[in-house]
Amino acid sequence: MYNFLSGAKRSSIFKGFSRFSGSLPVKTSLTQKSIEYIYRVGIRNNEIKEDLLSETRRIHPDDAIMSTDRIQGDFMENPVQSMNAKKCIEIGVFTGFSSLCTALGLPDDGKIFALDISEEFTSIAKKYWKLAGIDHKIDLVIAPALDTIARLRREGHENTFDFAFLDGDKENYLHYYENLLPLMRKGGMILVDNVAFLNLAADNTQNDGEAVGVRQLNERIGRDDRVKSIALPFGDGIFMVTKNRLF
Repeated sequence: MYNFLSGAKRSSIFKGFSRFSGSLPVKTSLTQKSIEYIYRVGIRNNEIKEDLLSETRRIHPDDAIMSTDRIQGDFMENPVQSMNAKKCIEIGVFTGFSSLCTALGLPDDGKIFALDISEEFTSIAKKYWKLAGIDHKIDLVIAPALDTIARLRREGHENTFDFAFLDGDKENYLHYYENLLPLMRKGGMILVDNVAFLNLAADNTQNDGEAVGVRQLNERIGRDDRVKSIALPFGDGIFMVTKNRLF
């Protein structure tokens, strides 16, 4: 969640790189005008998506930062569709933008287990899922996510999920990851949001529980030989994690 691509903040993300021993990308020369141009040509119009984000900002202005960024949502559709995913799980629904995008990449018989604890936020989600005609693809579960994952594992769902989106409370990020991974099939993908966590994850002096939780997961993924992974520096930073073996 944490929509980080707006105004000056958007530009700061792309300008935040420097060259260190060839291991980091070269500092970009993208201007704010160029970034806005990329957004303009790179995002296809979708009124339902725009209306959902607008209503989120209007009704929950103080929480709207938790919504997945517009371009990131569109990006999510691509791996879901290209890998022919049918069975997905999401931790952290908020008002449903990421679930909407994932569902649009699924075939008609695809399914998302959407896990959240808020009836209030997800009431907006349900409205727009129905408007988009994809509500039949989404099984919303209002309960603690770790409890739901444990139930799915008991019911025999291990090694069966194609795609997961992790965007829940950051203190539990590492726990979510370790419990999600057994659910994923070989070649299944977990997309982890908020790798940078509002620029706090990179600052080791930040000992906030959420920043620490994100940092712990980032470090775990980086040394986890069960997966292949790459971190992408857009939005608030995302990790693309692919399970490379069964266990």
